[in-house]
Amino acid sequence: MGSRGKLTSAAGYAYSKLSYDADYLKAADSLFTGYKDFNKTKKFTVSSTYNYRISRQHTIRAGGIVNFVGFNYNQLSRDNNNINALLKEIISISDKTTSIQGFAEWQYKLTDNLTFNTGAHYLQLLYNNSKNIEPRFSVKYDVNKKNTVAFGYGLHSQILPWGIYFVQV
Repeated sequence: MGSRGKLTSAAGYAYSKLSYDADYLKAADSLFTGYKDFNKTKKFTVSSTYNYRISRQHTIRAGGIVNFVGFNYNQLSRDNNNINALLKEIISISDKTTSIQGFAEWQYKLTDNLTFNTGAHYLQLLYNNSKNIEPRFSVKYDVNKKNTVAFGYGLHSQILPWGIYFVQV
């Protein structure tokens, strides 16, 4: 990579499990469960970023992130919270998908006090093949060693909670 470039890579694993039960009083001394919600997400992430200093004034940075996601979601409910009805499975989903992100940015230091950043971010969800390219821009002025004024603009999308993509109505 040389003295001007640096490659940083990482891999990680995340696991989350969330459940929710809604219990109601049937009588003063007894509860019944009217609703159960359970979801489990497993995510393996690989990322890599390359920084390259062209000169004292110019730096470029590019990289990518890939997420491999497995998802289980179950929901049980009683019809109209009827205490005599059995809990019925409304949603039962187990699926997986991959998201891909890429980015590139250029930093230009016009002076020691004035810095411009510009770039683009790409996001793709393979489950439904949705894609998005988002421009980014910022300018920062260092008034002195303790004070900075900055302005930034960018489009920033996000992936919704995984269950929304997998639910079939």
